Amino acid sequence: MALWDQFVVQAVFVRGLEFLYQTLASFNVPSWGVAIIVFTFIVKSVTLPLTLRSVRSMKRMQEVQPKLQALQRQHKNDKERLMQEQMALYKEHGVNPVAGCLPMLIQMPVWIALYSALFYLANNNPDFAKPFLWIANLGKPEFAVENFPRELPILAVLTGVTQWMTTKMAQQPSADPQQQSMNQVMQFMPLMFIFFSLSVPAGLVLYWVASNLYQMVQQYFITGWGMLIPVGVPAPGSDRATRDARQSAPAKDIDLQDTEAVRTPSNSGRRRRNKRR
Repeated sequence: MALWDQFVVQAVFVRGLEFLYQTLASFNVPSWGVAIIVFTFIVKSVTLPLTLRSVRSMKRMQEVQPKLQALQRQHKNDKERLMQEQMALYKEHGVNPVAGCLPMLIQMPVWIALYSALFYLANNNPDFAKPFLWIANLGKPEFAVENFPRELPILAVLTGVTQWMTTKMAQQPSADPQQQSMNQVMQFMPLMFIFFSLSVPAGLVLYWVASNLYQMVQQYFITGWGMLIPVGVPAPGSDRATRDARQSAPAKDIDLQDTEAVRTPSNSGRRRRNKRR
């Protein structure tokens, strides 16, 4: 832990935030809050190539869903063969099943290091205790229950809302039961972030909000709104998608003989009309 604290927390995060603060102060913007936001954008930009790689892998995963479902039906009684065929399919299309977890795995060490850096700055830099917007102290939790309703957990709510939006934008419609279950589990992530936001330094929560906003813009230019604004789009491969495809298909031409039969009255019909006359 001593090496982690010395070469990561102190050398990268503490010194990086101090450098950004001093640079902003030279432009008459002496704000630790702005320094944290700028630091967030730098971190997200550095990890952008890995994020793009993860997103591309997830899109390829969506494209192979029909083939994957066919394999599941074909080998539903042979789990070992199904696993082999799935891995071969992933390899053929360049799909990494765990690629979607890569950005989160990268972010975890960043959160831990930033938490330690904020704790250090809060105890060793008097300027860090200065207010930023409505936040009284970036080194302490934004909200305390005993101060309600005089103080509101605005930053925690922003974290939950932006996290929910980024989660929905990253999701794509899928008929795969496993993917649907994963999407449902991810719905609880914003609640977890709100819970954590109430007990960690406000500077870390500010990092989460800025990170989510960056990711929303990034995700929009990569995949659009995703499932945030689905506009009734059915999941690929679902019964509704198949039904809609059939309904949108051009109708077959009516057989000419049947058409002629409709237009030309039968002989019996002619005889009945002649008798009535």
